[in-house]
Amino acid sequence: MTPAVAALLALAAGYILGRARLGHRVSDWAHWLMYGRRLTRRDWQWWATQPVFAVEIAYLIAIRPRQTWRAWITRNEPPPPLGPPVRVRRIGREDR
Repeated sequence: MTPAVAALLALAAGYILGRARLGHRVSDWAHWLMYGRRLTRRDWQWWATQPVFAVEIAYLIAIRPRQTWRAWITRNEPPPPLGPPVRVRRIGREDR
């Protein structure tokens, strides 16, 4: 097989796999299954979704390490403190 034919076959295979979007379909399936109903560790569906989530997390760590680390650190931070309360003055007849 010549390098040109191999490159053409690799390009065609990449195009077909890209159009199929298998990763998105599996991810959507796992999220639908996990968050569409209440699953526990006793359900086989829960165990089927965990490898999908592990691959998603590994992908995020590999592709966007800084953003993933910041999200991991700040996920349980308390909300920022509130400002001072708003003071409302009533306008009566004596203020006119």
